[in-house]
Amino acid sequence: MKNLKHLSSIIFLCCSLNTVYSQCNPDFIYSLLAIPGIWPDATTGIDDAVVNKSYSQTLTVIVPKDTSIDIADFGFPFSLVVPVNVSSFTVDGIDGLPSTLSYQCSNTNCVYATGETGCLVITGTPNQSMSNQTYDLTVNLTVGIDLSDYGLGAQSFPYPASGYQLYVRPSSNGINTVNEEALHITSFYQNKIEFFSPQKSKYTFDLYDALGQKVYAIDIEAMKGSNLFQLPKTIHGIVFYSMHDDKNLASGKIYLN
Repeated sequence: MKNLKHLSSIIFLCCSLNTVYSQCNPDFIYSLLAIPGIWPDATTGIDDAVVNKSYSQTLTVIVPKDTSIDIADFGFPFSLVVPVNVSSFTVDGIDGLPSTLSYQCSNTNCVYATGETGCLVITGTPNQSMSNQTYDLTVNLTVGIDLSDYGLGAQSFPYPASGYQLYVRPSSNGINTVNEEALHITSFYQNKIEFFSPQKSKYTFDLYDALGQKVYAIDIEAMKGSNLFQLPKTIHGIVFYSMHDDKNLASGKIYLN
């Protein structure tokens, strides 16, 4: 059993893609493992969305049968960790979702009883205005517990599972409307950069952070047409790029995750 002060250690969100938009099924693997709560945590994160493509992300909820609390958190004048029964998890909402995305629970009112495995699904289609945007998401939960043995009856408390980020990637046909015959980046995914070069050339590619400090530089031998190169996976977040040779220049902002 776990102390509720550290409930995040047992709250997991189990994520998997699901092609059925109006309903969901709990992830088989995590159902089999019966790990209570929500998976993955915010460090692992959830899948990216893509502009103009249907997005579907299933979140599996597994409610523990019991946990432990410090009764000082409920008004007692002293600290004592005691076992309690968990009655339910309720999903109250997901803050920060883009306007074209929504969620739906497998259970009525998004309430999951003790020992139950359920799910909810986030669906929708991001539009072009959301391209290259990162949305900070918080899954708002209410945890119900039974304190009848301590004279407090049924109790509940909010638990915001924060720190999740949904990144909306550009569609595969490019980042912005550009002159297709000019030097430009056409797409990027998982630190792989694809660009178009109007001729064979050697380019310098620089990355800068939000303060204007150069964080990375590389020289690239490019052929005419489509080219691809890989950036280090240690570079994350919003960065500004400049790519140039003696005659051509392309610059802009990208998000690397």
